[in-house]
Amino acid sequence: MSANKPDKIIQGLATANFVNLVDGYQTLQDIAYEAIRNDILSGKLPPDSPLNSSELSRKMNISRTPIREAINKLISVGLVNQTNHKEAKVASFLSDEMHEIFYVRSALEGLAARMSARSMSEEKKERLMQLAQDLIDSGEEMTEDAFAENNKSFHALIYASIKTPLIKELIEQFYIITKRYRMIGYGVAGRSRHVAEEHFKIAHYILIGDENNAEKYGAIHHSNTIITIEKLENIK
Repeated sequence: MSANKPDKIIQGLATANFVNLVDGYQTLQDIAYEAIRNDILSGKLPPDSPLNSSELSRKMNISRTPIREAINKLISVGLVNQTNHKEAKVASFLSDEMHEIFYVRSALEGLAARMSARSMSEEKKERLMQLAQDLIDSGEEMTEDAFAENNKSFHALIYASIKTPLIKELIEQFYIITKRYRMIGYGVAGRSRHVAEEHFKIAHYILIGDENNAEKYGAIHHSNTIITIEKLENIK
């Protein structure tokens, strides 16, 4: 592999990924994982789409080994299913399964907010409050990408305060799994405004160190998302 021509490694992936690869920050498995994961979360690979390692290997111009490792990682976080050694497919969650996943995430997010109220630095608390204020001020006018980026940054700050590796790994896993469904919920009329208000409450209680209310509103935020999705399903 030539460090001078990283763009020859995998066609169609972001240049930033190649820089990280050349500098040693990401392996081929990491880059393949992110590329496939992003296609799943964006809907480019819809539920039940087959993930053939040979085909993906040709498309990305890398060997099958990092592709297989990436698929195994996607299986471990629940985005891909594989049964009885058959071809792996993008996961297609049943309604009840997704509800359960959101309920578990609700509990974990509440715990994460409590931990942040206890241990987040003042500088990060102020940054969290600013992100929440940005949504209050202009959330409904934001593009979908800008809204998603604000949401990602908001939760990443909270997760960074989690000191227990197992809890942090679990909550990040559930964040990935529910991303597609969150954006569907945020597209419902009025939901983006409610999200902004919920983020503001979470940030406020973390800022003042109120662990009980931080946990309460951290959990409520995600309970409200699944309620929104349930209403959307009933309309359909």
